[in-house]
Amino acid sequence: MKTRAAHGILLAAAALLVVPAALPAAPPGALPAVNAIVPNFYYKDLAAARRWYVGQVGFKPLYDDGWVVILAIGDGMQLALVDGSKGLMRPVEDKGMMLSIETDALEDWHRRFSAIDGVRWVKPEGGGPLGRINDHKDIQEFRVLDPGGYLIEFYRWKPEYRPGAGK
Repeated sequence: MKTRAAHGILLAAAALLVVPAALPAAPPGALPAVNAIVPNFYYKDLAAARRWYVGQVGFKPLYDDGWVVILAIGDGMQLALVDGSKGLMRPVEDKGMMLSIETDALEDWHRRFSAIDGVRWVKPEGGGPLGRINDHKDIQEFRVLDPGGYLIEFYRWKPEYRPGAGK
């Protein structure tokens, strides 16, 4: 009995060491804090998706347990690649999802994708050249498909249309 009680006290003490201090509550009417938004993309071939995002695109793995890989894209931006045979959902042909990444370094991202052998460029809406940065009224953008067929868009607001620019 003494051993069991001592063990319970040790576990309780250890829990106190790893439980973070309570965070202050969000002010009334404010949203609680969010650490990251993590879209989950489901793949028939997780290894191919991981090779592409990590080896060619350059996103950094934060977590990898063999059936889900969480990648860092930037502060508060992550992407989860999930084995479609083990995750909550299953891969589908028409993804119904596009990952849009806003960046002021649009040309740098475009150069990175241009250097990927076999990159699958997506023709812009309304025409325009394939594999180039396309100019629209409010943004400039380019789009590619990942190995699972997900549409990835990189875009930059034109200064006069940037949210909060007074328009």
